[in-house]
Amino acid sequence: MDSNEIQACEPMFRLLGAVDVQSVELPLGPPKQRCLLAALLLEPGRTRTVEQLIDAIWGEDPPASARKAIQVYVSNLRRALAPLRDVALETASGGYRLVSPTVAIDLLRFRELVDRAGTEWGTTRRTLLHRAVRLWRGTPLSGTGDSDFILRNQARLQQERLEALEARIAADLDAGEMAGLTRELDGLLIEFPLREPLYELLMLVHWAEQRPNEALAVFATAGRVLSRELGTDPGTALRRLHRRLLAADRRSAETTHTAPRLAQLPAGTPQFTGRRAEQRRIATLLADADAGTSPVIVVDGMAGVGKTGLVLRCAHQAADRYPDGQLYLDMRGHGGGNPVSAQEALERLLRSLDVPAEQIPEDESAAAALYRSTLFGHRLLIVADNVGHAEQIYPLIPGDLDSRLIVTSRHRLNGFIARTGADSVSLDVLSTGESVELIGRVAGPDVVLREPEAAKTLAALCSYLPLALRIALARMSAEDGLGGLVRRLGAGRPLADLHFDDDPHASVRTAFHHSYVLLPIAQQRLFRHIGLSGLGEIDAHGAAALLEIELAEADDHLRRLAEAHLVEPGENRGFRLHDVVREYAMELGSERDSAEARAAALGRLLAYYQQTVEAAVHHIIPPHDRPARTPATQHHFADRATALAWLDSQQVNVVILVEQAAEQGRVRAAWQLADALWRYLLFRRHITYWLSTHRVALRSAELAGDRIGEAITLTHLAIGTFSAGRFHEAQRLADRALILHQRSGDWAHEWQTMNSLANCAFRLGNSAEALEWHRHAAALCRRHDAVAMLAGTMTNQALLHEQLGEFAQALSCSEQALTAYRQIGDRPGEARVLSNLGKILTRSGDPGRALEVLRDCLAIKEELGDRDSLAAPLANLGSALARLGRLAEAAEYHREALEIVRRTEPTVAAEILNSLGLVLTAMGEAAEAIRHHRAALSSARQCRDRYQEAKALDALATAHRSLGEHATARERLRDALSVYEALGVPEAEATRSRLAEDAAADADRACPHG
Repeated sequence: MDSNEIQACEPMFRLLGAVDVQSVELPLGPPKQRCLLAALLLEPGRTRTVEQLIDAIWGEDPPASARKAIQVYVSNLRRALAPLRDVALETASGGYRLVSPTVAIDLLRFRELVDRAGTEWGTTRRTLLHRAVRLWRGTPLSGTGDSDFILRNQARLQQERLEALEARIAADLDAGEMAGLTRELDGLLIEFPLREPLYELLMLVHWAEQRPNEALAVFATAGRVLSRELGTDPGTALRRLHRRLLAADRRSAETTHTAPRLAQLPAGTPQFTGRRAEQRRIATLLADADAGTSPVIVVDGMAGVGKTGLVLRCAHQAADRYPDGQLYLDMRGHGGGNPVSAQEALERLLRSLDVPAEQIPEDESAAAALYRSTLFGHRLLIVADNVGHAEQIYPLIPGDLDSRLIVTSRHRLNGFIARTGADSVSLDVLSTGESVELIGRVAGPDVVLREPEAAKTLAALCSYLPLALRIALARMSAEDGLGGLVRRLGAGRPLADLHFDDDPHASVRTAFHHSYVLLPIAQQRLFRHIGLSGLGEIDAHGAAALLEIELAEADDHLRRLAEAHLVEPGENRGFRLHDVVREYAMELGSERDSAEARAAALGRLLAYYQQTVEAAVHHIIPPHDRPARTPATQHHFADRATALAWLDSQQVNVVILVEQAAEQGRVRAAWQLADALWRYLLFRRHITYWLSTHRVALRSAELAGDRIGEAITLTHLAIGTFSAGRFHEAQRLADRALILHQRSGDWAHEWQTMNSLANCAFRLGNSAEALEWHRHAAALCRRHDAVAMLAGTMTNQALLHEQLGEFAQALSCSEQALTAYRQIGDRPGEARVLSNLGKILTRSGDPGRALEVLRDCLAIKEELGDRDSLAAPLANLGSALARLGRLAEAAEYHREALEIVRRTEPTVAAEILNSLGLVLTAMGEAAEAIRHHRAALSSARQCRDRYQEAKALDALATAHRSLGEHATARERLRDALSVYEALGVPEAEATRSRLAEDAAADADRACPHG
């Protein structure tokens, strides 16, 4: 048993039979509860919404209590699964997901084994398939009811089982292990009488056992059954097999392998690794004529990605399927002399097929016709490697599907594929796991085991390219090992080390160069500029700015570069360079473009991004603190959603460009670009990018003596630092900014900085100082008649009054802010105030009205597509529901809020953890509540949030008291009182009273009354 086997004593979720857990007796509950578990296990880690779960269990006619029942089932399953280490049934946005990092799932193990078998051959393939089939214990998903969802998935899983069984039987047949196969196939045909592959296998078994009459009789039986049940004849594959048997073509029917007459394939790549999905795809196309639509398979990918290695591996594995032989041609499309013409290729192929040279026509069309005629009636596999353009291979296409042509190319050959209907497989670089596996196979598994992190780093340095990895490993010395190799490559430029002095062709640079030199001049220039720009991904707008050309022309250039596999499609509809390719592009740019040309290109790119970021942010959050204007840009946004999508896709590029501008002394461009982006970063809560851009911009402005840039950047860096929970640091930054703004007379940024100082004081427990800053800010707004800015100040002031227990003042400030935001049409501001208002109403004793307000808030968030800032309103909704006694619903809203906040804004995690803990205590789950309050305490202390620190200690006291742990409860309550008193909040008095009551209760317990 290898490392991929699951030992019988280890827990494993099982779906391939009755739904249960291997080796552990767990109370998984009634069928509907098991159905919910099955729905989550079918796609572990993926969130299923509550609506999807209701549909899975009840279908189109759920009861009115379905949502409540889901919550109960989830709660029950959480308790049932508690003994399983690292298994978590998590609340996610709008639903639930099951995370099982250490407990296996039999369905996933089955699929993994089948997938691996698809890339192997011989004994290994057979062993994997036997292991996969053994995982089945009966009807899948048994014990989960009979909803449409269950029935659909049972049918789908049975189909997977049947396909695996057929593959396993075929592997047994190939191995000559036929004992029991006839009986097994007879049984399967009783169960699945319309499945033609089973008839094919049974015919082959009879033929291999020297029973030709029985084999032919199976075909007759299949014909009768299919005609009677479906009114159809047997399919192409079954008819073809029947013809071969009739003709006694034993070579085609037998499953034992025979040596081919032609064997021109070069040896495959040693230590071949990965590409399992691509291997399965090609193997399927080569194994079954019905699987493809064309006799041609095109495999494309960038230089060094392993196209030839993959094709040769697949071709060697499929050799027995093409008993008349395999032919190979190097078409020399990239480097290595003149490309092979179609006529030259035809002549070579025809000579290999024993056609005398004098009979080969000089006319290309006539030669192609002779080639197709010669192939007819034979099964040959032809590999045309390193094709440069489609004209080289059009005449090489076989006339039918009995023979196949496999093409490799660095170009996508889109036109060829469209015209011929060729099947295509595009190769990307290896994954990290595949790269590490390759390193282990080349250098030895012990090398990777000794230095696993160095192996991952080497993979990244080589851009996960097989060619680069092999060259790098060949240059590794035994003394240095992987670590030394990584240090050498990392210290310089990896491209310079990825070559051999005695073999110029064994070079990554040479491989790229053969693709580059074939490009037109403009595309070469764009390639160089993309490398020098440093952008993670570039679209046509950015390319147009770099070259100062029209958008359509830039788009065409990018697509041509992609077809040459020098750039590849990115995640955001742009194109990107792999790191080693980028180094090659930068090297070319430094050599061939003047410093002036490089500077001009970067200047155009910075100007484009500055204008476009301003325009996009203007759509999302209009800057009400200064005169409204729509920034000029070439990139026009139809609406808010498109602007937001563009910013989401380009934020990484903006970070890169801020750094580029600062490094090259473009100080104003650096801080202005950071300034343009900060409102978006606030909206999305992307704190890391916020801090990195503004630190770079600040350093640049300070060094250049740009006081305006320094002041503005300090203000926004203070806001970002505050959002990261570092309140003392934020306060120091804001103090510096305020002095500079007051000196320059920049009252708008002075107001912004005052609000930051108020927020810092608020978080640090200085309530009086915070109120004073708010009053200064409000006075400044009124002096300049700034309505929007006053609304922001009143919003912040309301939160301060709420914390101080001054609910009337908090409600008044919130209503003023709400009126102002509605007056100026600021929907995000309106939503923010409604969320706060819901919280204030709940605390002031009106949770019913709070629910109405919070639902209005959520409706606006939905309208804005703003899911990342849903945490606060969802948590506030949970608190309102808890006050109304709807505890289970409250807990789910808190969990959903927690899921969001952990991803977007950890500074408010403590508050939500505390709220959820209080609900759990009220539900009788005090032990679980303690876990959440301890997490809240840790989070609050990390963020220096003294108020939530006190709340966590207070709530811990409540939870411990409910468990009868009175001494611990009293200790936590004293800790809470200490913090409350330091903050000067009203909770201090209530806590003193509770401590006095506890002392009296202790005295009563110590002196029982007689």
